[in-house]
Amino acid sequence: MPTFSHTPRPSARGFFIVMPHERGPDAVWRSQLPDHCPLRDSQGTCRITEHHRRHRKTGPGFPLLVIRCAVHRKHFTLYPPGYGPYLRKPVVDLAPDGTCLLGPPDTPLEPFDGTLFDAALDAAQGKPWARDSVDADPPPEQWWSTQGRHLDLTVRLLGLLRGLQKGLRATIAATLCVKLLLLRELSTHIATTPGYRAKGRAAVEVLLSVTAGRSCAHRLLHCAHLIGHLALPLLWNETGRTLERLPFAPPCAFPVPKRGPPDPPP
Repeated sequence: MPTFSHTPRPSARGFFIVMPHERGPDAVWRSQLPDHCPLRDSQGTCRITEHHRRHRKTGPGFPLLVIRCAVHRKHFTLYPPGYGPYLRKPVVDLAPDGTCLLGPPDTPLEPFDGTLFDAALDAAQGKPWARDSVDADPPPEQWWSTQGRHLDLTVRLLGLLRGLQKGLRATIAATLCVKLLLLRELSTHIATTPGYRAKGRAAVEVLLSVTAGRSCAHRLLHCAHLIGHLALPLLWNETGRTLERLPFAPPCAFPVPKRGPPDPPP
């Protein structure tokens, strides 16, 4: 069983903080301040203060709190569950406090509607995004080139790309608690059946194998870190009053071999 406990890194750029938000009396979503920052060592202390609120054109729809640690002289942005730096959409559709927005979903894929995986959901149904805006009124908001980029990111994030570094696919499988054999078979299918539909259907099959929720959102963010797309997400554990890489170790015992040379190309 791999160990998922977090050891702080010496640089603040190596991670970001995921913090559940609460709705205040004025109906505005706000986050509490963590007790310490990611740079705290075993004997050190932190002094956390609110620095400012950062507005974003895209994202959760409310300003994000930026905190400052006076001891380590670093600033950190607090993201609601499912979000990370530069993500215009979440990886799972959750309320800012980490709960499901509308209770139990009507379909297994509903929690992924309106997320980073929209491109894959549409591709699986054979719905290409717009290639041009000729005679379109209003102009389209989703473009074919964007769908292709999001599909390529999805395939990497879910461990479906052929030629992944040895051991990385197994690590992703263990993080998402899906069978490694499933990811291997789907990666082979994508390599032998090129096209956006094949990528979308393969991604949907993986998403159907995971249980959506706050834990799933953090695991997907962690997978984005594993492929080098995001920094390391640290989740604030209110019970333990600490920042954690994962909320708990995966309840599955898939082997995670050491990384080595990449898999041979298809």
